[in-house]
Amino acid sequence: MLDNGATYRFHLRKDVPFQHTAWFTPTRKMNADDVVFSFERVFNHKHPYHDVNGGDYPYFDSLQFSDSVQSVKKLDNYTVEIRLQAPDASFLWHLATHYAPVLSAEYADNLSKAGDQQLIDREPVGTGPFLLNEYRSGQYIRLARNEAYWKGEPRMAQVVIDLGAGGTGRLSKLLTGECDVLAYPAPASFPFCATTHACA
Repeated sequence: MLDNGATYRFHLRKDVPFQHTAWFTPTRKMNADDVVFSFERVFNHKHPYHDVNGGDYPYFDSLQFSDSVQSVKKLDNYTVEIRLQAPDASFLWHLATHYAPVLSAEYADNLSKAGDQQLIDREPVGTGPFLLNEYRSGQYIRLARNEAYWKGEPRMAQVVIDLGAGGTGRLSKLLTGECDVLAYPAPASFPFCATTHACA
């Protein structure tokens, strides 16, 4: 951190591979080009990928981040510097959310050449522990283990995010063992959950 919190310099790991998917096989590991691509896409309205798939970034737009970020620069292959208009103590916290993934610039270049830029979000390529396996709109997202994850192979073979169940249907799936975790339970279910071990 420099300039009293107005400049952040990131030194990247050199051993972080991108996910190998059915739609893309990377030829290199993550570097500064990917970080610059990913953040410029969100913060720079003139970036060629900014408006792809609608150009909506609700989380960062609600914080007016585009107005806060002065520049995102590659200093070398493994160093990125982000300059803000003014110091912001919450900046690092926001970058650590799932709204700020680092995507493959190499993949984006391939999509641009093929005229398929919209696939950047529908068939993503990142560096995380799980990769997209299947997506059914309004039903579920199935993520498969990334066996090349830089921190080691994830313990779970897959993660399924249920998009369809609402209200008591979600709680019912937890109680019957159809799911393992229930995010954001309905407040009406709190008294019941307080009296059963299934919610513990």
